[in-house]
Amino acid sequence: MLLDLDILCRAPLPSAIVRIIERGVPLVLDLSESINQRASHDLDLLAGRSNLHRWYGGEFICGSPGFFGQLFDRVQAMIPLYHDCHASLIHQGDEMLVSAALGAMQQDGLSVCDVSNLAVIQRHWFIASNGDYRRLRDPAPCLLHLPSLKGVLDSQLQDETIARLCRRLDGLPYIVSRKAVRWLNAFFVRR
Repeated sequence: MLLDLDILCRAPLPSAIVRIIERGVPLVLDLSESINQRASHDLDLLAGRSNLHRWYGGEFICGSPGFFGQLFDRVQAMIPLYHDCHASLIHQGDEMLVSAALGAMQQDGLSVCDVSNLAVIQRHWFIASNGDYRRLRDPAPCLLHLPSLKGVLDSQLQDETIARLCRRLDGLPYIVSRKAVRWLNAFFVRR
């Protein structure tokens, strides 16, 4: 399993998800609601394909060693082109390469399981940002991707304390939450 460093692991994976893993089906977090025409064009360019409209954040990918080997080979093959066109891409980073590679693999017949609505992981900003205005779901997912709380995640706070803090922040109006998130990160970065 590949997880970003700004993910809070708060509970074990549900047994239904473990069974999917045992069947050898790769798990991905599909974040395609935020993709635009330009990003889709860039994915097509990197993969040498057309009609790649899926965006897979690098924060959660799960699969067998064989799957990761195939993904690595696809990404490795795109790196020279990525270096050549890097400056013109709408997004620079591993997510662009991984999304292009996964899209090409799916066009070649790979089946993946999108976990975005399966109580596995949720990306949450606690602030009105990037079009992500959702509140934390109930029950809270096993994994919380908290890109706006990097300073808090890097603190000495225990995971359960951070999870409780997330619930409190989530209940605040966005303007208050945004200020609280900024203050908390600044507080823990200074320590």
